[in-house]
Amino acid sequence: MQYVRMAAIFLVLFAAVAFADYSQEWQVQQNFYDYGILYFDYNHDGSAELTKMWGNTVTAYDGSSNYSVLWYLEQTDYDELCIWDIYDDLIEGQEIALFFADNVVDETSTRFFAFEVLGDTPVWSSNLFDGYYSYISVKDIDADGAKEIVFGLNIYNADDEDYTSHFYVLNGQTGALEYTSPEFAGYMRGPFLNDMDDDGVIEILLNIYNNTDQTSELIVYSDDSQGVIQTEDFLPRDITLHSNFPNPFNPGTTIPITLQLRAEVRIAVYDILGREITVLMDGTLGAGTHQFYWNGRNDAGIPLASGAYFYEVKINGQHLLRKAMVLLK
Repeated sequence: MQYVRMAAIFLVLFAAVAFADYSQEWQVQQNFYDYGILYFDYNHDGSAELTKMWGNTVTAYDGSSNYSVLWYLEQTDYDELCIWDIYDDLIEGQEIALFFADNVVDETSTRFFAFEVLGDTPVWSSNLFDGYYSYISVKDIDADGAKEIVFGLNIYNADDEDYTSHFYVLNGQTGALEYTSPEFAGYMRGPFLNDMDDDGVIEILLNIYNNTDQTSELIVYSDDSQGVIQTEDFLPRDITLHSNFPNPFNPGTTIPITLQLRAEVRIAVYDILGREITVLMDGTLGAGTHQFYWNGRNDAGIPLASGAYFYEVKINGQHLLRKAMVLLK
């Protein structure tokens, strides 16, 4: 009887899936570069408004009111205007809509604007930055009750046909610039924000792609004591951490490091959750190139599963650099 009942349920589900059908409700023509999204419920009526972005204008249409114009914004000095996110400013108690405006025709530049939802005057506007956005994340990364806006910008260099990039941190309440990263040689995807290792600190994850030498790095920054402490630029210039080889690897990989000066060095391997797997080196190294082999096992000698891992190098107890590697079985 149980099998009969399960078979009947399966047939009902199969019929529901097999014979589902959809019909088009309506269609309108739009400009070639025009596009509509359904992310935001501006008037809190329980349904997302149709938001259309075309060139330097953003228009929101109220579907519950015969698609009348609910909100219209234009930035005449820019080639492109886009709405990215809506967030609550817990300090001022405002609901903020974050926009960015770009110039892409004669120059490449980006500026951010914050409006109260359905307002027509910016609460603040940022500086004008060189480059075109890669990604934008909004989160309270320093636990002060106000959101930060973390964004990346890419600049194309026509001479060498490659990119340079930066990420920046803005105060979400005022638009003030709080941090500028060092320049990266390559194209950025990110920054992406989350607490990767469950330590209560928001990490900033970047992917950097260098077209010149066809290399890529995953770099993780963190905010410590309300100051952004990054994992690469604070390294002394006379220390080089090379990429592991091979990568991906199975069963093992080699991690080279070059020192111009004698230093205290600790090299450890971590999983994607930030848990320490094993320590490859913890002591003093002289000047020169040193290589460390990891066999894909933990300290107990147990082989680990396929996936992404990090190797972290700490120099003289303070300078830190992490790189990603992939164990592929």
